[in-house]
Amino acid sequence: MQLIKEGEDHFITGHFAYGNPQWRTFETCRNELVMFQGPHAYISSSSYQQENVSTWNYQAVHVYGKASILNEEELKQDLIKLLQKYEKYRENPVLWDRPFTSTFGK
Repeated sequence: MQLIKEGEDHFITGHFAYGNPQWRTFETCRNELVMFQGPHAYISSSSYQQENVSTWNYQAVHVYGKASILNEEELKQDLIKLLQKYEKYRENPVLWDRPFTSTFGK
């Protein structure tokens, strides 16, 4: 998943495998919740200077928004950005300039 900012708008993009039926919920349900979980850890009461109870510290972000399914051109542009972000600095990057005929059949 990646977070994209265009002007004042923010987008989260990602993908499901076509065989995973969860993506079909985007066809009918437009309001979605994406949850991000950060670090978490047990905090012993012995960590406090005064007597207290143990606890669990955690970070989480809940993002609500409208979902949509990308058309073919939007998907291609999203994949180009994703590959550029994660592959650009690799020794043998896999970028969009190489055709993905086995995946997209084109």
